[in-house]
Amino acid sequence: MLELIISMALGLLIIAAATGVFLAGQRSLATQTGASDLQQNAIFGIAQLTHDLRHINLNTTSTTTIKIDDPGAGIVFSDKNFAGIQNVHVTKTVDPSKVNDKAVFVGLNNDQLTIQFKPHVANLLQSCVGTPLKANEINVQRYFIQPMPQGNGRFGLYCDANNDTDKFGNPRLMIPDVEAFKVRFGTKNGNNMQYKGIGTLTATDQLISIEVGLIMRSTHNLGSSNSVVNDEKTYRIAGQEVKLTDTSGTPAFMREVFSQVVAIRNSSGG
Repeated sequence: MLELIISMALGLLIIAAATGVFLAGQRSLATQTGASDLQQNAIFGIAQLTHDLRHINLNTTSTTTIKIDDPGAGIVFSDKNFAGIQNVHVTKTVDPSKVNDKAVFVGLNNDQLTIQFKPHVANLLQSCVGTPLKANEINVQRYFIQPMPQGNGRFGLYCDANNDTDKFGNPRLMIPDVEAFKVRFGTKNGNNMQYKGIGTLTATDQLISIEVGLIMRSTHNLGSSNSVVNDEKTYRIAGQEVKLTDTSGTPAFMREVFSQVVAIRNSSGG
């Protein structure tokens, strides 16, 4: 009888140890998969985004400087910059209460960025939705956050285009699982140079660079017991520190901030 009890106890210990190893392996696999999702989406998505942003102001009528009131400026803040767009969408901070774009982070409103450029050779460049552009064709593109069709609280960074072929209203997903999108501009005003958000730009600021910040999450729930999940973490994006709006009963995801600064090459800045 004693031998049976000892055998059962040893068996239970072995099973417990094997279960622990299995669960640790599952958590490790979930962590690696989550990190892989984030890095893959960030690497390819941000590369495409920055490729687009390097064309800001290309061959537009505002070839010397970019200011918020310049006609033809490569960043569209109002119809002063480009009056020929139908249903104009401009660079602005978006109030989440007025669009289908819930506030995932406390006190953080996502931005919408609109740019324009004009290729000088046909079929050399494409719009962000994949349309080959004609020579001397004005192409306007806007970038914004909206829910992904899969639902389940997933958001993505989308791009929409307006040119001779494309019209606003058929956006294409650029980067999946992006929960926040913020923009700051490197500005020059006399000898003073600083980064400014959309709402703080003045008519005399010359824009010389653009910083885009994104908060991205893993595609799959990692489980609340995973050590890399921290719903109380503070995220710093475009100079602003934020936390999640609601962490009670929500799935557990890995989240990271990604930031990229792009010099506006098609402007002298002065």
